[in-house]
Amino acid sequence: QTVLHPLCVKYPPSAKYRRCFLTELIKQHESTPAEPLDELYDTLADVLKEEESTHCYKNYLLPTGAAVTLSESTAVISQGTTGLVTWDAALHLAGWAIENPAVFSSRTVLELGCGVGFTGLAICKTCAPRTYIFSDCHHRVLTQLTENIRLNGFALEPATPDPAQMESQGREAEGVECQQPRLVVAELDWGSATEEQLLELQADVIIAAGTV
Repeated sequence: QTVLHPLCVKYPPSAKYRRCFLTELIKQHESTPAEPLDELYDTLADVLKEEESTHCYKNYLLPTGAAVTLSESTAVISQGTTGLVTWDAALHLAGWAIENPAVFSSRTVLELGCGVGFTGLAICKTCAPRTYIFSDCHHRVLTQLTENIRLNGFALEPATPDPAQMESQGREAEGVECQQPRLVVAELDWGSATEEQLLELQADVIIAAGTV
């Protein structure tokens, strides 16, 4: 249920992480009276043969049972940005959002400096927003973000919606339970965004994590 979990087999964490995890797991197992498990040693041997990659997957299990899978950089700073990894602030904000879904339900949410997308994807999977706008300014971050959104089964729509479409979606949200949210990726520098840019996005809720 760990490194051989179907999710981790399909989207494997970094070789370094799996190596450290298996080493500790074997150490813990050897401290018990139980018989050695060949499967653990075989799996570790396979991981030791792998070369380190500059990218890996991270799988986050949410309290609802849903999972968020992200493709991330293995380095904290990569390609001139820190936005290609998930930071603790994003985890904490997502945790708060999951405990307070009414803040986001049936609303248009704008996230500033969203990075690779963990907070937004967690909110979209648990809080039923009408529209979620992921925004960042680094081109490589936006490319990785787009990949992660699609990796989690969502489709993207244009940043500037058709007014008739927005009105129709608003009526649907009022009349029935919220369906799959509308997801948008916007190139936006939160440090220099203008009032006009923010008004154009028509956000009801604006959030950010780790943007200081």
